[in-house]
Amino acid sequence: RTVEGEKFFHRDLLAASLVSSINTATNMLVSGVEKNRATFVSAMNTQAKQWGTRFTTFADVTGEEDNSVSTAKEYLDIFTAAINNATVSQVLSAKGYEYNEFEDIDGKPYHYDDHSNDLQSKADLSFEILESKTGYLYASGANLAMRIRDPKTEKMYIVITLGNADFSRRFDEPQRFVSWALSRLN
Repeated sequence: RTVEGEKFFHRDLLAASLVSSINTATNMLVSGVEKNRATFVSAMNTQAKQWGTRFTTFADVTGEEDNSVSTAKEYLDIFTAAINNATVSQVLSAKGYEYNEFEDIDGKPYHYDDHSNDLQSKADLSFEILESKTGYLYASGANLAMRIRDPKTEKMYIVITLGNADFSRRFDEPQRFVSWALSRLN
């Protein structure tokens, strides 16, 4: 959706990365911040360690490399630390994001990205999604992190689901699980 030479604001690339999981936007953002990818990945690993992880290792900036690894618990720790950042929390709560290129070349400056978590746009959920982030790799399947609120009790919970092999139905199980869990808690 972009052509070489077009320019974007970093805030828009961050939103495209987090809202829609667009890896091209992530790569563009990283290139605009740090020219040496190894340095950036090293900083990611240092940050993860500062957040208390022991087993998490990033091999690349998007997490696409199979040798990027974590555990469910550490994914929870990273997600929790990330949503404690006001900017990240605001971006991950959006149902979609629209922006214009800073410098357009092909006459198509406008972009709109839906949230990659299809549950964000569902109206009939038994819970409210406050923030969420998706991920998918062939090696690990579909992964999802969400902070949700139970509308009956106003209590908030973080839900992590990993390894869903059925990409076309990757949101069905998380929705069923959260609805089931909330029905048991109330």
